[in-house]
Amino acid sequence: MTGLMTHCGADAATLKEVYAVNTPAPVGRWQPLPHHELLGLAKAHLTTGGYEITEEAHALRRGGALKCSPEYDREGAQYFGLLSLKKAPVASSGWSKAPRTGSADANDYGLTVGLRNANDKGFRAAVALGSRVFVCDNMSFHGEVVIGRKHTTRILDDLPTLMGDAIDQLVAFRGLQDQRFDCYKNTKIDTGTVHDIVIRALDAGAISANKIPAVLEEWREPKLDEWKDEPRTAWRLHNTFSEVWKNVGRIGPVWNLGDKSRALHSVLDEHCGADLPTLLAN
Repeated sequence: MTGLMTHCGADAATLKEVYAVNTPAPVGRWQPLPHHELLGLAKAHLTTGGYEITEEAHALRRGGALKCSPEYDREGAQYFGLLSLKKAPVASSGWSKAPRTGSADANDYGLTVGLRNANDKGFRAAVALGSRVFVCDNMSFHGEVVIGRKHTTRILDDLPTLMGDAIDQLVAFRGLQDQRFDCYKNTKIDTGTVHDIVIRALDAGAISANKIPAVLEEWREPKLDEWKDEPRTAWRLHNTFSEVWKNVGRIGPVWNLGDKSRALHSVLDEHCGADLPTLLAN
């Protein structure tokens, strides 16, 4: 899976290595969560919801020191994972106000679940739902559905409910993405408009100034043959950004990818007139 990109010392890990990571003992209200329990919980809810996991990738990173547990082995204290899903049928949800055009293609994108967990108090346990673009085989991690829980007492009681709520919204999320991408595909843009959108995307935080040349170069001459004959639409520009983001693991934190993607979608949604509600606030 090319969607999982690592940075700052995180390394790809096998499932066996994820299960082998030592979890520190609870101290007071602080309740660390074994990485494999978060992963297992996600898989169980996805299976129950009728989704098939087609690919998975995992990474581990050495964590920070713990004053409460100085003897804790910090290797693998921080976990990152991605699960690619086989798309479920779209049901009528009421989330979408605009009629769908029906142009969304099953070969365009699929749903992805991102996971992260830290047993060094670095960040909370979290799950986000996004879309993986198949044509470019890249990640546009648009976390419209994001849930998280601090490592405090009763985390093991609360996470199953939160996880279930997130998984239940997968079908609605799919419907929203279909509507969004239909709108992008039906919105043609010229070079002048692209320049304007790129600057607006810069202002929104979707990309840094030093990556503007890479975006414009990819827009003019796509690296992948599949995109060279693609109409010049907002959909093509969306995937132009996604292609440039594929380097994020080598130049910036992978966990910032969701923020960049949300920023880009806000700009493109406004330009294309997509009316899409937020499913769940972070």
